[in-house]
Amino acid sequence: MHGLNKLLLFGVLVCFAQTVGGSEIIDGEKAPEDSMQYMVSLQSNSGHECGGFLISEEFVVTAAHCSDHAALQHVRLGHHDLKEAKSVSIEYTCKFPSYWSVGHGNDIMLVKLAERAPLNSKTKTIPLPNSATNLKENQTCSVAGWGKTETHRYGVTELRVVSVSIIDPPICQEMWGNDLPRNVICAGGFGTKKGFCQGDSGGPLVCNGEAVGVVSSNKHDNCDYPDVPNVYTDLSKYLPWIHNVLRENNFSNLTKRLQHVGNFPEATMVQKQEDVVFKNYKSRRAEAPG
Repeated sequence: MHGLNKLLLFGVLVCFAQTVGGSEIIDGEKAPEDSMQYMVSLQSNSGHECGGFLISEEFVVTAAHCSDHAALQHVRLGHHDLKEAKSVSIEYTCKFPSYWSVGHGNDIMLVKLAERAPLNSKTKTIPLPNSATNLKENQTCSVAGWGKTETHRYGVTELRVVSVSIIDPPICQEMWGNDLPRNVICAGGFGTKKGFCQGDSGGPLVCNGEAVGVVSSNKHDNCDYPDVPNVYTDLSKYLPWIHNVLRENNFSNLTKRLQHVGNFPEATMVQKQEDVVFKNYKSRRAEAPG
C-alpha cells in the first residue's frame, strides 16, 4: 500500500476511535442574516470555543487545535445569534493524522454530528475547492466568527464578518520566519487593522464562494493589528483526506442499513472485519508507550 493510502487509512481509524472529549473578528461588522448559513459554533459545557463550517449534513470542518484544551460537546447552527441557534450533539472528532500542535501545521479537524443537520434556508453547506487554489496577492476574501473584537475583550454572541486580502507567500514567510508551518494561506493581520482573533479559530477563509482555508493562528494571540499575517490551513492540501473520511462514513452507514434491513452475509462479514480492525487498533494504542 502506498504511503499516502496508509496515512489516509490510519486517519480514518483515528477518526472512528476518537471520542468527543481558537480566534472574534477585528475591525469587522455584523454579518447579514441571509449570508454564511454554513457557519457553526463548536461548544463545550463552558460555551463557544471555536468556529467551524458545514460541508455536508453530517460533517463540520474546523481547526484541530480547537479540541486541544476543550471537551467539545455540541455545535450550534442555523442562526447567527448563538442564543437562537439549534444545538446538535457531536458524535466524534477526527484530527488530521499527523497533527501535533498548531505551530507545527496540519491544523484541521472533521467533526461528525450525531444527527443530520436540517438543510434549509437558514442552514446550508459551503463548497470546497476542487483542486489546488489559485489565489492571487491582494485578492479579497472574507472570514467570520464569534471571537474577540479586541485582544483583551470577550467574544460576541452574534456573528461578525470582515474582508481580508491574500498575502503573497514569500512576504508571509519573511514575516513569520521559521515559525510558519507548511500548507498554509496568509490573509489579513498585516498592513491592515482587519483580521481574526481568539474565538474565530476553525472558521473558513472564503474566496469566490468557496471555503479555501481554516482559521489557524496569529502571533502570540495578539489581535492588535497590523502585525504579522494571519495564518489559515490550506484546505486544498487536505482534500484527499477529507473525501476519504466522508466516504468511509458513508460506507459504514450503508453497512448498518443493510444489517438493519435483513441478515445480509456480506454486510455481516464487513462489520466483522471492521470490528477486528478497531480491536487491533485499540490494542496497539493501549500498548503504545506513554
